[in-house]
Amino acid sequence: MTSVEWRGLEELKAALRQLPTELTGEASRIVEGTANAAIVDMRAEYPPGELRDGLYQSTQSTGPYGVGIVIRNRSGWAWHWDYGTQMRHWVNGKSTGRLWPPHHTFGRTMAQSRRRMYAQLQQLLERHGLRVSGEP
Repeated sequence: MTSVEWRGLEELKAALRQLPTELTGEASRIVEGTANAAIVDMRAEYPPGELRDGLYQSTQSTGPYGVGIVIRNRSGWAWHWDYGTQMRHWVNGKSTGRLWPPHHTFGRTMAQSRRRMYAQLQQLLERHGLRVSGEP
């Protein structure tokens, strides 16, 4: 006769039920820290004034196990700063060049921050015994 005895099964079930709550709390701190660091980095690169002052973040509700933060720049100049302006020409055909060359501050900083955040979230999951595969 064969038999199977499970020891600690109830404890395992209880731990698995608590896992989403624990992960959400830790993940929230990672996401918030990443967003704050991204804004600090962008403010350091933007010139003083409207571009720097226009940066803000807002939290999005994504359900009981999710967290989301949106970062935006309210300045009307933000797009021109990041992507540059067209070539300007005088009537006689001489080029005056670009008013602003593209700086890519927002997009570059957000891409770098997102990569760091994904790596930290992967480490969080692995610390809790989960295996993560693939690239973010």
